Amino acid sequence: MKIAKTETGEHLEACAEAPKEAICPRCGGVLELRCRRTMNSDQLTYYWRHRNNRNTDCRARQHPVG
Repeated sequence: MKIAKTETGEHLEACAEAPKEAICPRCGGVLELRCRRTMNSDQLTYYWRHRNNRNTDCRARQHPVG
């Protein structure tokens, strides 16, 4: 997912300057900032993922927020 929340409830976009952890806007679980290379170039793209692949029933996993 690309959008997470801070502890104060503000929206936080996944990017290189984002903190390493955030909160899921749907289930309230802990998210970790991850990155990967895009397929067509060597650019990095950032996204949030549930810590240790937890909260498998969170709807944000199948339906990105934002």
